[in-house]
Amino acid sequence: MKHLRIAMMIFSGMLWAGDKARAASYFLTPLPEGDFHGINNNGQMVGDFGLQGFLYSDGSFTRIAVPGAYSTSVYGINDRGQIVGSFDHTHGFLYSDGSFTPIDVPETGGLPTEAYGINDNGQIVGFFADATRGPHGFLYSGGTFTPIPDFSQPLPGSLAAKGITGDGQTILVECRCPSTGITGFLYSGGNLSMIGPRNLDTAALPNFYSVLEYAGINDSGEIVGTYIPAIGPTRGFLGTPTVAATPEPGTLPLLCIIAMVAALRQTAGRPVSPPKGA
Repeated sequence: MKHLRIAMMIFSGMLWAGDKARAASYFLTPLPEGDFHGINNNGQMVGDFGLQGFLYSDGSFTRIAVPGAYSTSVYGINDRGQIVGSFDHTHGFLYSDGSFTPIDVPETGGLPTEAYGINDNGQIVGFFADATRGPHGFLYSGGTFTPIPDFSQPLPGSLAAKGITGDGQTILVECRCPSTGITGFLYSGGNLSMIGPRNLDTAALPNFYSVLEYAGINDSGEIVGTYIPAIGPTRGFLGTPTVAATPEPGTLPLLCIIAMVAALRQTAGRPVSPPKGA
């Protein structure tokens, strides 16, 4: 009976996780060399190349660097041209009207804060490290920091909030998960929608090998990120939605099925054995 109860608990978790993990498809097109992290509704993109950040607009690059900082990474941009990022991989910043303002989650004990996305209402998302150096997402709105809900139950791994839509209802989340690798998700209304890596059309990306980062989202659902080619330096990509989110079994429910079957066999006192003729 003990194994049967465990099996039923696993099955319940499988149904819940299957409802949360959904898949959406994107067609990816290449961008110039560099790490692209953010996009707004005007098609302007931001990122970094080496130790400096950049704004990419109308085919031209503009350098962005925090004065006195060793390195600057630019991650997000809204339609008002406000930009967020981090400097020296320690402090977040907001760049607005020609001025840089530091962003740091309070009570982190000097551990890193990075700002990844901003919408037109000035809401900022990112990540911070706690005393155990575990990464947590955050929403910064109206002068208040709010932790992003922890999604580690259905998809355990390192999580960060990377981008936010203008209405604040959809957040782009990146998971560096042991089971699925670097995986992107959309978080909206309490549900996760998977956007890779299995549902990406990469045919137009030269020498595509793997996605390095899911980085930014705009109100049209377009995403930007960085990929690793088989040959040459990393390059950016623009992802255009082609199929809406649909239920996706995913890796976790499959593992749950395997565990449930094993538990039921133990309950019946039957050892797990290969099929006849194997």
